[in-house]
Amino acid sequence: PGPVLEAPAIAHALADASSWRNVRVFVSSTFRDMHGERDILSRFVFPELRERAKVRQLSVYEVDLRWGITESESQGGRALEICLGEVRAAHPFFVGLLGERYGWVPDACVRRALADKQPELRWLHDQSAAGRSVTELEMQLGALGDVAAARGRAFFYERAGDRFMPTVPAECLEWFTAEGAHSAARMVDLKARVRASGLGLQRYEASFLGVVDGLPLAGGLHGFADMVIRDVWSALVDHFASRASVTELVSRRGQAGGVGAGAGVGDEKGPLVSPAELRDPESHAMLVHTARHTVLM
Repeated sequence: PGPVLEAPAIAHALADASSWRNVRVFVSSTFRDMHGERDILSRFVFPELRERAKVRQLSVYEVDLRWGITESESQGGRALEICLGEVRAAHPFFVGLLGERYGWVPDACVRRALADKQPELRWLHDQSAAGRSVTELEMQLGALGDVAAARGRAFFYERAGDRFMPTVPAECLEWFTAEGAHSAARMVDLKARVRASGLGLQRYEASFLGVVDGLPLAGGLHGFADMVIRDVWSALVDHFASRASVTELVSRRGQAGGVGAGAGVGDEKGPLVSPAELRDPESHAMLVHTARHTVLM
């Protein structure tokens, strides 16, 4: 066994703000059809990951650009630049969500101008990038363009559309269906690319939850939440394996009856929200309502 540190040394290590690391995980998907999944990630999954990561002195943040791009930036053609910039800033951690919608395809002039502006994005000039949606370009940059670097750090999830779509009322179908035949074919191709990469494309169950703040949402996402927590936590533990030393010191001190024994701070077991709350549609809707400060319509 290694040397036993006294409590002041442990406290100093924990208090040293410079030893904390910020970790960003980019969440990629179309927006219109994935509000339910993104809400689950921001309301339950990432708070759980943040709590677990405290003992490793990691501050974990999801990058959800639903609210990160202004109308003027979008109209000015900067949306693609911002999205890809955030993917690069979060590298190597990436979560991709796939449903039926393919998403917005940027104009060729926007794509080429960005490739000229940033040499590291010169692949945007390639014919393979032509006609691709922002979502697919995010996935290309975040994972599919360098599978070796993405393995164990980037994860893809596919909503089981054959089981989900029959639960969606007719008046809300347009929110979740492909934009057209061409987009549907592009999405089939994208899912095939992800599967062929060897990174895996995990299917998850979902059912229609309701309309919250004017947004139709998928629900029944407890299995999805469990998958993302398991995968991202495993990636963090592996990537930052050497940062377990402070945790071990505190645990050793706690087992000896020292300060903090039994406190359970950053416990790696058990979610902050019970699985029952995620499974029950009424509880799920109420929790989303609380997060959005809105009314279930």
